[in-house]
Amino acid sequence: MGIASEDFLLLFPSNNHALKGADLILEALRDFDPRIKLVVAGKTHLNASNVINLGFCQNMPTLYGAADAVILASQYEAFGLVGPEAVLCGTPALFANTVGAAEVLSDDACIRFERTVPSLRSALTKALGKFEKGTLALQDPSSHIRYPYSPSQHFDVVFKLLATTKRR
Repeated sequence: MGIASEDFLLLFPSNNHALKGADLILEALRDFDPRIKLVVAGKTHLNASNVINLGFCQNMPTLYGAADAVILASQYEAFGLVGPEAVLCGTPALFANTVGAAEVLSDDACIRFERTVPSLRSALTKALGKFEKGTLALQDPSSHIRYPYSPSQHFDVVFKLLATTKRR
């Protein structure tokens, strides 16, 4: 993709750029930090100098693992799996406070921001600082998700609920 090791690969998985906040992201990146490369995985291309368009991708786990962070600045997103999927690949998320999945990710796994350019730039600055220190990538990814996402975790919760209900 032509990304140098000092570049910051920011993955934007989107098939609806207007809903996912592409306009806000591009505005925040304009004249900000040239090391940030916005990599778009989606059917529609974005046109800006710091954007790499991949088109529709089916290899999302590979892309999540290659990215330094994922980003969504959605106008509204009830939940979505971008965050948990990226986190399980060791990649943190930068999410607007309108993305429901931000609520189930640890603070280390998700840098939250308001849907404004200054707030997003602050989140990007925080992510870049961690990137420069080598502390951005997530260690023990599964510990950063605050809900039972695997079948065994889910069954453990269900069985505990059944045991509690049975006692009554």
